[in-house]
Amino acid sequence: PPALTPFRGRFSSPPPPPVSAHATSISLGSSPSSPVYGQTTTVRATVTSSGSMLGIVTFTEGVTAVGVAPVVGGVATLVLPVLGAGSHTLRGTYSGDATHGVSLGFLPVTIAKAPTQVAVSTSVNPSRYGSSVGLSIVVTSATGTTPTAVVPRYGNPTHRGSHAPVPVRPTPAPYALAP
Repeated sequence: PPALTPFRGRFSSPPPPPVSAHATSISLGSSPSSPVYGQTTTVRATVTSSGSMLGIVTFTEGVTAVGVAPVVGGVATLVLPVLGAGSHTLRGTYSGDATHGVSLGFLPVTIAKAPTQVAVSTSVNPSRYGSSVGLSIVVTSATGTTPTAVVPRYGNPTHRGSHAPVPVRPTPAPYALAP
């Protein structure tokens, strides 16, 4: 048999062919589309591309992280934490995966102020001119949040009693107006 000579070269595999990431796009929407302060709001990111995708969508407002959701069937869904009333711009960033590129989208959201109800009751009804009357004011929110405000008090400054504003709390705000 012929003698075996040792191989003195290098074994190497050819480099894998370059993988180009599939382009992705992301669109954002919220439900409800016109949320009210204190209302549960869900944001949905729909990521589109060819093939099935893995990865996550990170939701931010400015530089503040709002939440992270996995992409399942091309969709990432997140229940938002309570955002203050006013205008917000949410950004959804898809992380990409081994074969899909990164993409981002924006969603302007305006959170409306929660509607409130005000109930006023008196300690004496009917009252007579010159007599002391206690008022109780209860402010409640339709969304179950606790309203905060200051209720101005008006009265005749020559009479006894406080005319300073009263802070609204979850319990009745008492008025003490006296002649």
